[in-house]
Amino acid sequence: MSKSKLKLRAGLLLSAGFAALTFTGTSFAQDVPEPPGSAETSTRVEGSGIDEIITTARKREESLQATPIAVSAFSGEDLIEAGLSNLSDLRNVVPNVDVQNGNGATGVGNIFIRGVGARNTGVNFDSGVGVYLDGIYMGRPDGTLLDNVDIANVQVLRGPQGTLFGKNTTGGAILYTSAAPSGEYEGNLQARVGNLGRFDMQGTLNIPISEGIIDSRFSAYVTTRDGFVENVFLDEMLSDENRWGGKARFLITLADDFNIDLNANYSKTDQAGRGQDCEYFPNAEGAGWQADAQNSTVFIPGTGQAIEDHCLDNNALGPDKVLSDLEGSRYEAETQGLSATVNWDINETFSLKTITALRDTDGADGIDLDGVAIPSLHQITLGQDRGGAKRETRQISQEVTLTAIVIDDALDLVAGGYVFSEESDGSTNLGVLGPIFGVAGLAPITFYSSSPLTRATDNKAYSAFTQADWKVNDQWSVTAGLRFTTENRQLRRIQDVLNPANLTLDGRTARELVGGNVWIIPGGEANFNPDHGHIHVVSPNTAEGITDVNDQTLQVKNHAWTPMISVQRKLDDVGGIDDGIIYGTISNGFLSGGVSESLDPVTQALTTYEPENVWNYEVGLKMDLLDRRLRMNTALYYTQYDDRQLTTVTVNPQTGSVAPGLINAAESVVKGVELETIFIPVDNLELTFNAAFNDGDIKEYTDTRILTPGSGQAGCTLVTSSAGPVDLCDVDRSDENLPRLPTEVFFGAVQYSYPTEIGMFIPRVQYSLRNNIEQCFDRGSCLDGRYRTDQDDLSARLTWISNKEDLRLTAFVNNLTDSRYIIGGTPLVDVVRTGGTVYNVPRTYGLELSADF
Repeated sequence: MSKSKLKLRAGLLLSAGFAALTFTGTSFAQDVPEPPGSAETSTRVEGSGIDEIITTARKREESLQATPIAVSAFSGEDLIEAGLSNLSDLRNVVPNVDVQNGNGATGVGNIFIRGVGARNTGVNFDSGVGVYLDGIYMGRPDGTLLDNVDIANVQVLRGPQGTLFGKNTTGGAILYTSAAPSGEYEGNLQARVGNLGRFDMQGTLNIPISEGIIDSRFSAYVTTRDGFVENVFLDEMLSDENRWGGKARFLITLADDFNIDLNANYSKTDQAGRGQDCEYFPNAEGAGWQADAQNSTVFIPGTGQAIEDHCLDNNALGPDKVLSDLEGSRYEAETQGLSATVNWDINETFSLKTITALRDTDGADGIDLDGVAIPSLHQITLGQDRGGAKRETRQISQEVTLTAIVIDDALDLVAGGYVFSEESDGSTNLGVLGPIFGVAGLAPITFYSSSPLTRATDNKAYSAFTQADWKVNDQWSVTAGLRFTTENRQLRRIQDVLNPANLTLDGRTARELVGGNVWIIPGGEANFNPDHGHIHVVSPNTAEGITDVNDQTLQVKNHAWTPMISVQRKLDDVGGIDDGIIYGTISNGFLSGGVSESLDPVTQALTTYEPENVWNYEVGLKMDLLDRRLRMNTALYYTQYDDRQLTTVTVNPQTGSVAPGLINAAESVVKGVELETIFIPVDNLELTFNAAFNDGDIKEYTDTRILTPGSGQAGCTLVTSSAGPVDLCDVDRSDENLPRLPTEVFFGAVQYSYPTEIGMFIPRVQYSLRNNIEQCFDRGSCLDGRYRTDQDDLSARLTWISNKEDLRLTAFVNNLTDSRYIIGGTPLVDVVRTGGTVYNVPRTYGLELSADF
């Protein structure tokens, strides 16, 4: 453990201890303030009506039906009944939420709401969807695919939340709240077994330490599943699951109106990488600049086949068998979180809450980007022994929130401040096979160049916010809020750049391709065997080494005011409506600009991207009808984006390899309607139907496309990199679809509770369908349409609950129809005329057992 981590953790604990000492012995005649996770959030059916749902979407507890926000809320029991075991499962039940594992890779949270998110998960990019665990913002995507272990509730807020949540919520926010200590000796054990070697375990134990003063709660879990994709080339399995973790919470009640909630959580992931199929795009006009160079100098002379032939060999095996030469492909992540939440009811009017938090996140992966069994394009961040270094992030945050109820309970006020600091660093080793120009006396001049790129970020954010809710009368209320945010973002980029003048053959051979810097490929099929025993190592012939270092640092500063205003009318006086509101909201969101790791192809200087600004106009209707047997919540929204941040593909002029970049689409619009319903036509029968209809339109989006020299297209500039010449062409991409925004979303579920003498039986069937989800990357892949997919899932569950409700047994099957579709990949069509594709998990089934004690 580093000294800096020890100091931060010691400081956090000292802060909590100081707060405890400050308020020891202080007593007010107030109720004990409830810590996060103690409020009920439920959609369970009680008798013949639907239970009230409590949310904290506006940083205070209130009924879902009185909250003027498009929000979906689930209790821990709801998650279990629907078979939602992980955050990624929300995509099947929540309108306009799409969650995938790092563009198809395992483990990294890649979350979109209403078509807003981030496909690039580098340390210098942020997502437009904020994920919060017990009120703590999770700044990096590693570890954000949370397992649903000992969860009190999950809330999904759709649309920009720029006033109360602020940072990086232009698309929305997902709030995870773990169960708080209950004050009772109790516990739970759960196990899940199934096909594909599925074996999961989780347990929870609540222990009162000092009655009424110190209470504790502990949970732990392990999630494992065998891989379902076979790498035929190396005889290994990919796309498995292997992660574990735990949590400890201590609730210290020092007075009737004052408590401290200490929270520690840990997670570890260590699993095989993704299995990637390959698609060939023969009609991508002008594409394949790297493939052309590789085919003529390496692939055809060395293997007798072009790269597209190797791609077709992979494709012919189907989605669950692949050819990949990257030995030991892995994904690894480790997260550690510490927080201290202080709740103080100052008097009958004012309440104060502070959250002090520390979070450490480490992530690493080894990815075969090319989708062929040839050492063509690899990305490594698995540590120095594999040529890279793990991405490590340390974040510390402090939030203070003051709430008040004044003027005879007519005015609810929220005000606060937020400070966030984050430092990240890591090295990616991107290996590229291809010709290196400018090497005298060596023929053929073809190398496998593995050049480390190190990124170090230093980000700071400061904000202040306020929001007021004024009850004009018994029916009407008005909410207005404002937040000011300022962000300083710095990127240091260190690139090892090949210097051809400093190369000589030293006669050695290398068993593994990955682990050195540069290899010369002398030609011949034997060079491409799994051991790579015939690839000759290149050593420096000067003391300076074989690479030069390019070191650049750039900082940007952004600030924004993000207001909101909402008008609501209660509908409890309208005939036929038991409860509900109609509301209209105008809200603003902000996603800071920053520094991209991509370089200007001419000046070779770091480039920047502009802040993303969004205005959302929304009208909503929430109603409980038929004696609370029918709940219908609808939202109609129109969202306008300026300088929306989208991922693009660039060329690194220093190494000749591809590089991810962030570019601003000047103007885009998303509009749609969302519907969520629950209906209880007769006792014990629950019907759920959710839907969304969306229309996204990019108004203005100009990008640069990398093409083969002499492509003949207008607006091109010839640029020579270390890998040779390419055409950089201006291209209008406004005719493309917005990424990860489905045109239609449908979800339906039928559940019946059947009581018997031996317990309750609950059969449940649910189906989800999402149409036209766009997952292309560069211009060539977007034009083809192959990455635009429909995704569906039919699942079924049969649950038995004992009469004492302490035992539960469930048989389940997911993806009953074994539907297969693309969920991600690396579609670098403009680069090599091929694209990697990753498919969803096939049919799974098994048993779940749960016991309370």
